[in-house]
Amino acid sequence: MQKASQLISKTIHGYELEALLYENGVTALFVAYKEDTWVVIKVGIAKEAGVLMHREAKILASLKHLNIVVLIDQFELNGMPALVLERHARGSLLSHLGAFSGAQIEQHFLSLIDAISYMHKKNITHRDIKPENILLASDGRLVLIDFGLAYFRGEPTYSSLGTPHYSAPEILHGAPPNVWSDLYALTLVMYQLFCESRPPHLLVAECLHDMLKGSKRADIEVPPHFSPRTRS
Repeated sequence: MQKASQLISKTIHGYELEALLYENGVTALFVAYKEDTWVVIKVGIAKEAGVLMHREAKILASLKHLNIVVLIDQFELNGMPALVLERHARGSLLSHLGAFSGAQIEQHFLSLIDAISYMHKKNITHRDIKPENILLASDGRLVLIDFGLAYFRGEPTYSSLGTPHYSAPEILHGAPPNVWSDLYALTLVMYQLFCESRPPHLLVAECLHDMLKGSKRADIEVPPHFSPRTRS
């Protein structure tokens, strides 16, 4: 297969590949433009990318939600799929920790819950929700990206689990992913936005358990920037 770096500055299907954003040996992400429109192009660079990227394209083509990345175009490159995606240049949540008020985080949380609910009504599980896969749009929206591990429930997954740190305990023990595992991952992301640090898994598990029981933990110090609604 052609190396990702060899594609820089080439024009493919009218898109000029400007820079390499990311490469993991299976896929590569490029910043590209066509007719003054900047996009991100995801290209398969290994044989095993074929099945996953065809499914990713099918999934993205079925989704239309303000908080889910838009698939603009798709084509074949050297026999491998290439996906043209909308670009959000403000970066991922990792570069914006500490930038949101408690009220803003709550609103973002609700919007992403709505996106996850929308996906699951279509029998789609994301499987890799984490700060790196959530971008900040120019209008302030959060946008969920990277559906490379996503799948339609009931179909083979073809791949391993997502990022272990954001995986629900039952997923680490081999259970199939579902709406609850996506929501678990989102809860960890929101904790990170509130506290600007990754949550200790034991504490999170205890908090979730107590929340389900309807009780409150008096021994957990609530950060001062939590809004009254969150504190309650």
